[in-house]
Amino acid sequence: MDPEQSDNYEIGFRTKQYGINYDLSLFQIDRKDFIMKTSGNYGDTATTDMWDNIGGARHRGLELAVNGGITQSLSFNLAYTYLDATYTDYANFGMTMGSGWGASVVTADVTGNDIPRTPKHQLNVITDYQATDHLKLTAEVNAKSKYYADDLNALEIGGHATLNLGVDYMMKIGGYDLNMFAKVTNVLDKQHYNSARSSGDRNEDGVFDHEDLSITVNPGRIFTCGLSMKF
Repeated sequence: MDPEQSDNYEIGFRTKQYGINYDLSLFQIDRKDFIMKTSGNYGDTATTDMWDNIGGARHRGLELAVNGGITQSLSFNLAYTYLDATYTDYANFGMTMGSGWGASVVTADVTGNDIPRTPKHQLNVITDYQATDHLKLTAEVNAKSKYYADDLNALEIGGHATLNLGVDYMMKIGGYDLNMFAKVTNVLDKQHYNSARSSGDRNEDGVFDHEDLSITVNPGRIFTCGLSMKF
């Protein structure tokens, strides 16, 4: 068995114009000789069950960061990622369906499929408004496009976007730095999954569908507040 290999390629560009910083990078990561089970990552096949070099993957995309001050009081930070992550060699994926005497093994060549839980687009935008010397208001948007929860690319999870709002009040008391803050996360109470994955027929009903997902559901709108002191 050979060690896993990876070749990384990256080129970037950075500039500053009118007080705004721009940072762009293009990248590609080629992974070879994945070490995985010869019986498939999540199930049994007719092959001997052992660990060996059986797979490969490619991650290709770009990252863009833009930040700076729009006015003396208003600033922003934008980060965007485009990612195309696919299997370049995974010909022996296996999944056990059903249970007991009625169980069967489904095998598939998933070469060319998207790697699970890798959305093609992710965006984060933060704006800060310094209303006074002591008061700062913050708005943040997080967005993520759809992705697949499984290697077969059978279970698609929809994209989502959330809005967060925050306020900070900073002052000095007796030489101490005091910060009072409050934040509302997921202001619009959007329902979505923090994570979703599937590794097989979890409920053993012989059908691979969304009932087999392992999920972490976002709790929805959250209010937090606090007080910190630096001395």
